[in-house]
Amino acid sequence: MSKVITSPATNIPLHEKSHVRGWSLTWADRLNAEINERCTQDIMQYDKVYLDHGVNWSGALNLFAGADDSVFERFNRLLAVGAGKVTSLDWEMPDYGAFLAKRLNAASTSKQITAEWCEAVSNFCKEVEHIKFDSIGHTWLSWGDSHTPAYAPNGHKNAVLKKDGRTLFGALKERLLDDIEVKPGVEGVTICLGSIDVRHHLCRPESADLDKLLQEYRNQAVRFRDRIGVTVELCAPVPIEFESRKIPKTGYFKGTPFFGTREERLNKTVQIMSTIKSWDFPLVAPPSLRYTIDGEEYAKQYMELGGSVHTAPPFYRRNSEWAIL
Repeated sequence: MSKVITSPATNIPLHEKSHVRGWSLTWADRLNAEINERCTQDIMQYDKVYLDHGVNWSGALNLFAGADDSVFERFNRLLAVGAGKVTSLDWEMPDYGAFLAKRLNAASTSKQITAEWCEAVSNFCKEVEHIKFDSIGHTWLSWGDSHTPAYAPNGHKNAVLKKDGRTLFGALKERLLDDIEVKPGVEGVTICLGSIDVRHHLCRPESADLDKLLQEYRNQAVRFRDRIGVTVELCAPVPIEFESRKIPKTGYFKGTPFFGTREERLNKTVQIMSTIKSWDFPLVAPPSLRYTIDGEEYAKQYMELGGSVHTAPPFYRRNSEWAIL
């Protein structure tokens, strides 16, 4: 069966270092599907069309150029494909018809977008099924914060469940590892937590004691492993980039892009890694060079395009040599 992933409202970025594209690639690997970045006429040639709403989808439709003719053409193609051949990824299919109907009176809205057409789009959206990563068969589960796609192992049978903004401190406080359900046939789990803690929390005067935090992490990880009875990998925090790198305000906490000097945060990172290495868990980490080179060089070479905090897709674990310590 031929499969393609596309985006119904905005383009999937072409640049190989795009974090947004990285999520599309993660799904494409899982589904053994191709990517059509602009929802072109070519999607008509596939047996199955999957819709990626974007790694940062928040439930609102953001059209920077307005609902122009290209938006009309994208959705018209999907209507022609038919709801039975279309599947929404990650989310229940949003009601794009309702979103577009709110723009009917805008000057930037295509004249081809009418109230009747919007209603047809809404009816189409109601019929589209959706899937989540762990709802299809898999033999490995990767679970954690927004860095999880970078740490996930290679293979079409790997399910990636990312919880954006999830901290190690918060996950332990809420005992979230106790809530992770592992389906029969799963051979291992990768837990990715700690990077946000290093970036924002561990160097503050009021921060939790890291030794105690890690001891609780080990306790809960052991309990989780004993419950599921398969291999559990724990992940190292991401390397520390240079401090002048600009990131979106969505990555700020209490008005700052990070807290603590680069040296302080690197020391916390090393402490986490060395402590986990002393446990009886595999530690998944990027190559050691990324932790030791100049922070600006690291950011330019290995981080996603533009200003943000993620590893660029070409340097994900599944695309390059990582260490299992």
